[in-house]
Amino acid sequence: MSNTSAELSPLDQACCLVGRFFYHFARVEQKIDQAVIKLSDLDEKVAPVVTSLDFGRKVELVRGSARAQLSEAKDRQFATDTCNKVHELNMDRRMIAHSSFEPAAGGSIQFSKIITREGNVINIAEPWSATNFSERFRDMEVLTGELDKLILLIKPLPPFGWFNSWQETYQRSSSAAVLAATNGPTQWPPSD
Repeated sequence: MSNTSAELSPLDQACCLVGRFFYHFARVEQKIDQAVIKLSDLDEKVAPVVTSLDFGRKVELVRGSARAQLSEAKDRQFATDTCNKVHELNMDRRMIAHSSFEPAAGGSIQFSKIITREGNVINIAEPWSATNFSERFRDMEVLTGELDKLILLIKPLPPFGWFNSWQETYQRSSSAAVLAATNGPTQWPPSD
């Protein structure tokens, strides 16, 4: 028995399309994780901990860091546009992940869920055709390529730790007190 879509039941076809959507989405999330790992200069022990963060927060970290680092307007716009596409895709993912679905006429899939909004119960029903899925698959393949380009543009953030304070990294100070404290001899405890 071969596995052609003509031999699959409508439910099996629907499950294949939903599964393929999540396959492509996972590849996009891997690219976001690669960007976070590069920005944070993480090693293989820490990377899984940090990349387990909420997806939306990771996208915001990549977008904000890229926009702060990139000096050319076209590169900043590319970073913004790419991350906006990822957010839009995540809205589709959330709808698909949190809805029930059934095969519908013409090979489409009917997604359904009930939500409450402003005290009202709303039944949301959104049909997706095989064409809708094919477009999303193509969009996600293009998006993974755009994320590869974005990863090449970004650089690791400056080190952050006891040896490199946030103030010193981001608010370079030249006050006399800081200069005296760093250049002069210190006596501990201070004498009155």
